Amino acid sequence: MYRPQVRELGFENSRYSGGYRYGQLQDIPSKAVGFPFVSSITTLSQHTRGAKQLLLRLINKPILISRSLKVSFCAVILCINALKPSISHSPIRTLASSNLPTLYSVASNQPQKALTISTSELKKSMDLEIAKTSLQQILPQRFAPLRYHKEQYRLFHAPKSIRFRIVSAGRRSGKTENAKRFLALEAMENENHRYAICAPIRPQAKAIYWDDMKALLKGSYLPSGVSKTDLSITLTNGTFIQLFGLGGSGANSGAAARLEGTPWHGVLIDEYAKCPPDVFETNIRPMLSEFKDSWCWFVGKPTGRNHYYDYYLRGLSDDYPEWDSYTWPSIDILDPEEVASAQREMDERTFRQEYEGSFESYEGLLYYNWDRKYIRPLVEEPLLPLWITSDFNKSPMNWNIAQIPYVGNIQHCRIIDQIDIAFNAKTPQAIEMFIKRYKHREYKVVYITGDMSGSHESHRDWTTDYAIMGTALENAGWEVIWRVPKKNPGINNRVNVGCSIIAHDRLLVDPKCTRLIYDFERNEGDGKGAKDKSDLLQTHASDNFDYLMWAAFGNQFFGSKVTQ
Repeated sequence: MYRPQVRELGFENSRYSGGYRYGQLQDIPSKAVGFPFVSSITTLSQHTRGAKQLLLRLINKPILISRSLKVSFCAVILCINALKPSISHSPIRTLASSNLPTLYSVASNQPQKALTISTSELKKSMDLEIAKTSLQQILPQRFAPLRYHKEQYRLFHAPKSIRFRIVSAGRRSGKTENAKRFLALEAMENENHRYAICAPIRPQAKAIYWDDMKALLKGSYLPSGVSKTDLSITLTNGTFIQLFGLGGSGANSGAAARLEGTPWHGVLIDEYAKCPPDVFETNIRPMLSEFKDSWCWFVGKPTGRNHYYDYYLRGLSDDYPEWDSYTWPSIDILDPEEVASAQREMDERTFRQEYEGSFESYEGLLYYNWDRKYIRPLVEEPLLPLWITSDFNKSPMNWNIAQIPYVGNIQHCRIIDQIDIAFNAKTPQAIEMFIKRYKHREYKVVYITGDMSGSHESHRDWTTDYAIMGTALENAGWEVIWRVPKKNPGINNRVNVGCSIIAHDRLLVDPKCTRLIYDFERNEGDGKGAKDKSDLLQTHASDNFDYLMWAAFGNQFFGSKVTQ
């Protein structure tokens, strides 16, 4: 069926230009025949629930405008028990279920031939009393208007034959929001269906989806249908939705076994690049085999060329007709000034991945923009705090000592020293080396970051490495400020921050930091999204450098809260 584009309707400059504009009749351009949203509707009082579900389905759909209706709303839904066969040639798509009055959406590529019905004809066509109801009383407020985007429209309205959709786009560009709305509409339209929403870990799935799904489905479920324990929602139509964690990229797919045993009609996987590589084939795909129209969305941004990249290529291949891939850059949605600011701060490769949705290769040298021009003798700043960034490998054990000065109003990083023990290192030995080396300082403030595994119980003396460091420093008169992450950041994210700092000339390294310089010039990717650790002497210094970059600068690159 022909669907008029927004530009044809004259709203391309509206901030609601996805065709979701609220307005009165006078807002409609004179040339408009189809209008892609409903600001108020007429509905059947005996079918409020059904009309609500059907109305939600009309998002992005062209709606019949009857010019002869002298009312203060911009479109009407015709709830008609039957239409005469004489108009069957019109491009009409039936959106109602068989047990409800038929709901029609009418448009034509020849506006002058589009179906219109006068007020009197409309009244004659109705068997039941019509009640005018405001859209806000029917549609949950969480369904706020979105900006029109061609690729998002193609994604949202792909034919059902496209069962597996790879949605790889830039940060904060609406990919997850589209996924939430699609699943909510599917759930409200289909009775007794089962849908799963997945993320790398269960708390992440809850943080991203739980509140929004309840808001999008408001009025479609009873309070007793919501289980905070199971993170599940049961709708009044019998449809069931549940949130899951899949175990994260560093784990096997054991956590995903909870999805097994019962078939699913649809599965939504967010941040798929960070999920176990085999989780779809092993745990999810078999559960989608019972229903021919079952589907799965893979949502996220690229994270190197890993299993997500393989699926993205599958969506581009003619050999997989049930798969399709969708991508768009952040600049299509976000404020251009915000995107330009990020581009100034990031290196080119990181920007392409994070804001353009590009799958960047991380094979070859990881710190690809490192240059020996950044090596120079550095002088310790006596009034600046020190940073210790640590990796607790035994042979060698390497810590970097850094300071974070401001140059103008921009923070820079100076790696001024290293604590390096080649063989059989112990944490008490390393921290004593630091205390003796910097006992001359009057301003004894130190930030500590590094590998989060150092907070776990040590097999050497049944205390934690960080506890050992903290106790020794405090006994020596140091004030300790902790910046250890709750979990180690992803390899690509933390390397990206470091490369961005290098790209903008915000890093200097003292020549005595030999282990770090060695890593910068030799560390390569393993082709699987991680560092090549086949050389046992490599990556320890660069790992603790990565932890420092994440602790000191991560929020500058990955802390944006800009939303559509």
